[in-house]
Formats: sequence, C-alpha cells, structure tokens
Amino acid sequence: MIKFEKCDLESLARYQHEIWMKKRKKEGWKYGKKSDFDKLICLAITGWNNLNDDTKKAIERYIELWPEALIRSNLKIEK
Repeated sequence: MIKFEKCDLESLARYQHEIWMKKRKKEGWKYGKKSDFDKLICLAITGWNNLNDDTKKAIERYIELWPEALIRSNLKIEK
C-alpha cells in the first residue's frame, strides 16, 4: 500500500481544506467560534494554521485513504 511522506500528507491536507473551505463559503457558510449547522456557522471555516490538531489529523486521515480508493478505481499516483 502506498503511504504519503509526512510533508506531502500535510500539503495535500492543507490543499483539501482550502478546497473544502472555498466550497462551503460559496454555499454561505461562515466562521464562528461555535458551530451551528442551522445557521451555516462552522469553526473549521478558517485557515489551516488556526485549526486545532484533532481537525488537522482528521483531514490527514481522510487523505491517507486516497491511495486505496485510487487503486480500487484502477488509477495510480505518480510524483
């Protein structure tokens, strides 16, 4: 199984977070110190450096699933 280098994993996680955040902002979501999904407020609508470690690790775990998903789809990763 393919494993990302730590620096690559963090770069991909940062990029994924930026994509996610831009999409949410277009949908009307805003940053707030306490999430309220009915009011479209989420504490993760912030820059990578402002995220707590648990959120960063969750995004990195999501990225770690990519290689298997790509392999199962008959795709591959090249650097």
